Amino acid sequence: MKFRRGASSDSTPPPNSEPHPTALVEAPPEGPVPSGIDPSEGAPAPETPGTPEAVPAVPDAPVQGETPALVAPPRTIDAPVTASLVGAPPAGDPTREAEPLGGGEPSARAEHKGGPQHRRSRRPHRLVFAVLAVVVVLAGASAIVISDRLHAGEPRTTIMGSVATSGVVPGGPPTIAWPSGVQSAFSIPVLGVSADGEAQSEVPVASLTKLMTAHVVLGDHPLAPGEDGPTITIGESDVEQYEQDVATDQANIPVAVGEVLTERQLLEGMLIHSANNFADLLAIFDAGSVSAFVPKMNQAAAALGMHDTTYADASGYSPQSMSTPADQLKVATLDMADPVVAQIVEQTTVTLPVSGTVGSYTPLVGIDGVVGVKSGFTSAAGGCDVLALHTVVAGKPVTVLAAVVGYHDGVDVIAGAGLEALALARSVAGGIRRYQAVARGERVGTAGARGRSSAVVTISSDAVPAWPGERVVRSLVVSHDPRLGAPAGSSVGVLRVSLGTERLGVGVVTASDLPGLSLLERIF
Repeated sequence: MKFRRGASSDSTPPPNSEPHPTALVEAPPEGPVPSGIDPSEGAPAPETPGTPEAVPAVPDAPVQGETPALVAPPRTIDAPVTASLVGAPPAGDPTREAEPLGGGEPSARAEHKGGPQHRRSRRPHRLVFAVLAVVVVLAGASAIVISDRLHAGEPRTTIMGSVATSGVVPGGPPTIAWPSGVQSAFSIPVLGVSADGEAQSEVPVASLTKLMTAHVVLGDHPLAPGEDGPTITIGESDVEQYEQDVATDQANIPVAVGEVLTERQLLEGMLIHSANNFADLLAIFDAGSVSAFVPKMNQAAAALGMHDTTYADASGYSPQSMSTPADQLKVATLDMADPVVAQIVEQTTVTLPVSGTVGSYTPLVGIDGVVGVKSGFTSAAGGCDVLALHTVVAGKPVTVLAAVVGYHDGVDVIAGAGLEALALARSVAGGIRRYQAVARGERVGTAGARGRSSAVVTISSDAVPAWPGERVVRSLVVSHDPRLGAPAGSSVGVLRVSLGTERLGVGVVTASDLPGLSLLERIF
């Protein structure tokens, strides 16, 4: 008996060939392959080109529960077909699918049919798991957010300022008693206000020059209040300079060889008794010589904006030391800001080792609030005076500076210049106004958040000296942002007010309670 094992139609199997172990149906010598037998398992290979007969197509695999139909072979098979088919379902189990012939892998159709059913059965479970995972993640994130919001406490408020940033002091300009026949000027350093009288021009200013000498020396060799500073020993050349000053009728203080004077004593003798020889001693102490000191004076004048000023010596005896009242008030303002100078010019006398006690040449010192500053006289300059007048406005001290140069009327031109300066200073002081810079309870802003708010108000009032028309600058400086739930009076910051060089600050707080949020509001 012959079996076909993939040989071509014109080939003969080898003599010792054995039948396929899974084949139960004997292959006929020739003809088509019986229906239901997998060609890959022992079926003959397709006919080679030129073969007259083609192998019939294999029918579809049997449907579940059905017995595979076999195409009747050309000859009769004695054994029952259903009992001899490998993979046929046993009797009484119509639901079991027939296994493929030969015990191999399931057919392509069976795999195609069973796979999707299995995947469809798992899809609902996967969807449920995905939804549950999303729910768990969202629940965890929500718990974190809620926890953060609860632990964060009440939200902070936002502070909105409502204070005007700038304005002017109300009132018209005061009437100033400008002296006639002289050049004059005034200044209120604390307010940053100054003005000139008649047209200013450079003229000799006599001993007002010593204001710059003191400024340069203290700039190079500063003193603290109560400090005496370095010492200077008087030599023969210093005595000769004194004798020359006496011969030329200059203001002077006697000195002797070997006398020891401190920096402070030299400043006192120069500013109080207006000693020219003490001015020269200070110039030599600072720069080595008067000629080396003068350029430093002019450099300092230029730095201060004293454009109408030229210095030729340290004492002002030279008529070439020239300036204007307005320029002299610039250096006088700095001198009076130095506590050492301010203390010296208030003195009416000074006591020195050789000369003993000498008095002040500055008129009116100690009378009606006058505190110096410096007077001067030469035939070329006439009477000159820079006067400082202390007054009180709105409970605060104010110093008015007045300068007069070129006074030539009368016998005592220094006293005449001093009186003119005093009248000018008094008229200026009378024009200073009390200005209510801040009122207690004044609303300067609002603190609010989430629909809650409170006015922000000042905790005290403050009035300051001011000049009519002077610019006022106000600003709210926030240093705290109260949270909702904060009580009335919670600190917010400071209201700052500036006028000229005046600076003040008043605390600001919330005017009412800031209600807190409910639990739900804090969460959502």
